[in-house]
Order: sequence, then C-alpha cells, then structure tokens
Amino acid sequence: MKNDRLNFKDAEKYPSFGDIPLTVIMGTSEVRYAGIKKSSIKDEFRQLVNEGQRELLKLSSDSRLMNAENSGHLLQINDKELLIKEINKLLKNQYFY
Repeated sequence: MKNDRLNFKDAEKYPSFGDIPLTVIMGTSEVRYAGIKKSSIKDEFRQLVNEGQRELLKLSSDSRLMNAENSGHLLQINDKELLIKEINKLLKNQYFY
C-alpha cells in the first residue's frame, strides 16, 4: 500500500504528457468479465473499464485507443503481435531518437 500511495502521489505531478504519442490498448474480450455472473454488474463494470481507458486518452494531445479483441487484461499474452506492432510504431516516432 505504501508504494501505491507513492505512485499515486508521483502521478499527480504529471497531469499531462503534452503531445507525446500515447496509445491506450484496451482488452475487449469477454474473458475480462467471465468471473462476473450477474449481467447488470457485468455491464456496469464494462462501462467503468471503458470510461477509465478513455480517460487515459486525455493525458496526451496525440493519443489513440486500440481494442485488443483477444484479450481481457493480459494482452502481452493474447494479443502480443498487436502490442509489439504498437511498441515498434512508437519507437520509430521522432520522440524516441
């Protein structure tokens, strides 16, 4: 918990990334919600996750949202090709030279 508090405190110092490119990759597979049995709770959770991911887009004026259709939360396992493609794309960007 102590590290979480420090991480949140540190994050508050940086409310914006300016125009640094930002890609938010959101897992959209139903597996993300598989443990939630009640449909109304599942729908509410899905909406909160979507809103949270879209909120991250506000961190940069150069942001975009991508859906990882094969993933819930572990896109590095289920959508690794998509992740690798996005990392390579960002590394080729002028900000990383």
